[in-house]
Amino acid sequence: MATRAGVGKRRVSQISTSASEVPSLSLMEELFGAEFPGAFTTGNGGILKSRKGVLDLPAELLAIISEHLAKLDIKRLRLASKYLAINVDLRIERVYVSPNRANLNCLQRILDHPRYKHRVREIVWDDAQLEEYPNLDSFRHAVCVDESKAQRETERVLEKAIQHDHDESAEYRAL
Repeated sequence: MATRAGVGKRRVSQISTSASEVPSLSLMEELFGAEFPGAFTTGNGGILKSRKGVLDLPAELLAIISEHLAKLDIKRLRLASKYLAINVDLRIERVYVSPNRANLNCLQRILDHPRYKHRVREIVWDDAQLEEYPNLDSFRHAVCVDESKAQRETERVLEKAIQHDHDESAEYRAL
């Protein structure tokens, strides 16, 4: 008797089971691999392989399966083929929206979509407004100004903390 991955295998000459209890051939191939029993061969001695795959599943079963997948795995599955892209829906349960054109356009596209408009359960509104920059250089300048302001504020807070504390050690002053 051979043991592989915790599964024991034994050959029997008689099978006493009903047709509904017989495992699929692909399951048997996965369980036994190269040791797949010779009893499951075609007439010319070749191994009989299942011709069914995930692309043969109906959309209803794909929907049930995708309920148990992470959102990232659903996105990856949809990239596998056009059939899966059409028949596997994204899970869009919550949409975050702020008052900028890109977010509002995205929300509008979701709400106009025939399948996804009924899937959104929550819309989270964020009041933060994003400034629009005419070009990349103006955006970079704004980032540098923000960094400078943050550095000055940090220095001010540290200086204030040093003044209130009477510890004059060199390590504390260096901070």
